[in-house]
Amino acid sequence: MFTGTVVQLVRAVLRDAGLGQEGLPAGHRDLELMSGGVDASTFLVHRAAGDVVVKLEGTGLEAESGALRAWSSHSHHVPDVLGFGRLAQAGCAEPVPYLVLEVLRDHAGGVAPTASELLEATPDLGSRIGEALGAELCRLHEAVHHEGFGNFGDSPGAERTYDSWGAYLSDYLGLHRDFVTATGVSDRRLRLALDALRDTSYDDAPRLLHGDVSVRNLAVYQRDPLAVGLFDPNPLGGDPSWDLAPVANKAALGDELCRRGGESGSAATDAAVWSGLQAAYGALPDGRMVAAQLVQAVLQAEARHHGRGDGDLGEREVAVADDFVRELVDRLVR
Repeated sequence: MFTGTVVQLVRAVLRDAGLGQEGLPAGHRDLELMSGGVDASTFLVHRAAGDVVVKLEGTGLEAESGALRAWSSHSHHVPDVLGFGRLAQAGCAEPVPYLVLEVLRDHAGGVAPTASELLEATPDLGSRIGEALGAELCRLHEAVHHEGFGNFGDSPGAERTYDSWGAYLSDYLGLHRDFVTATGVSDRRLRLALDALRDTSYDDAPRLLHGDVSVRNLAVYQRDPLAVGLFDPNPLGGDPSWDLAPVANKAALGDELCRRGGESGSAATDAAVWSGLQAAYGALPDGRMVAAQLVQAVLQAEARHHGRGDGDLGEREVAVADDFVRELVDRLVR
C-alpha cells in the first residue's frame, strides 16, 4: 500500500504535466509499483481517462524523454512521452523530476509482456525475438545524436562530452581500473587496452543509443507477426556496437558456463536471440564490437560479483565472467 504522500505526488505530477483534466488517481489502489526503472520509482497509474506510467525522482529522466521523442520519428514502437518536468515540493531542496509515458499495450489491449516473459514460456522463439530486436535497433540507430559522444541531459557523466567514441570507451573503462586488475589483467595490459580503446575508430556521426538493451527491456506488442519495441533506455551518443554488445556477451557467457558444466537454462535461447539479431542487423567491424564488448563485459562481471549466489554455481558464473574480461583484453591488445 502506498502512502497518501505518494498518491498526492502522483496527482500533482499529472496536473503539472497538463493531464489533470483527464482524471486523477483516487487513492493507493490506483497505483501499482512496476519493476525496472533502476534509477527511478516507476508506477502504473490507473485513471478513468486511461492508464499512464509515471517515473519519479530518477536520474536520466530528461535524457530518456529526449531519446524517446527523437526515436518516435523512426519507430512506432517506442512509448509516447506525455509529460516531462520538475515539480517543486514543499520541504524539498530540489524539484522532483518526473516523466509520464503511455502504457505499452499488446494487440489484445493488455499491458504488453516483455520478451523475457515470452521466452520463459516459449524459448523456441529466441531467433524470431532476436530478428525483431535487430530490426528495431536498425530503426532506432537511424537517429543521430548531434551533441557528441557520451551521456547527455541529466544522466551521470553528462557534464563531459567526447569528440570520439574511443575516448569515451577508454575513460569509461578507466573508471573501473581496480576491478579490471582484480580479474587478473596486469597493469601493463590494462594500459595497452585503454590505448587501444582510445584508438578505436568510428567515423560516422554519433548515433542515439538505447544503452540498456536486453529482452527484459523489450516489449512484445504482437506475436503474429511479431512486433517489439524497446523501453526504459539509458541513452547516450555513440557507436551502435554498444547496443549489440550486451546481447553478444550474454550468449558467450552462457555458452561458456555450460561448457564448464554449469547450469544455464537460457543459454540456447540467448544464443538464438544473438544469432537472430545478427541476421537482422548485419555485422559490425570486429574491432568496434570487441571494444564495446570489453567495456560491457566489465559491467556484467561486476554485476555478477555483486549478485553472486551461494554455492558452486555462483562462483563458476563469476569465474566465467572474469575470464571473459581477460579474453576480450587479449583480443583487443594483440
